[in-house]
Amino acid sequence: MTTASHLVSIDRAGRASVARTGSVPGPSPDGAAVYEIQNCPATVTAADIAALAQGLALPSGIHAVDYNRLAARQSGSCCGGCCG
Repeated sequence: MTTASHLVSIDRAGRASVARTGSVPGPSPDGAAVYEIQNCPATVTAADIAALAQGLALPSGIHAVDYNRLAARQSGSCCGGCCG
């Protein structure tokens, strides 16, 4: 199965959007955090990922998460297992 990575930007209020072209994972100059969502199914768009990532808050220094962990948040997991 083909997978892809997408970058999302999450502002201080927890609003997620597709990261700007040229963004890199980590803190951005505008105070947002850019996260790389890895191993996304090829059929999932960057906009789909941004919708899933609303309110995402990973531990300090973590700027990448697997798609399956992100999707687990929709099933009631607070962070998809990223915090422990």
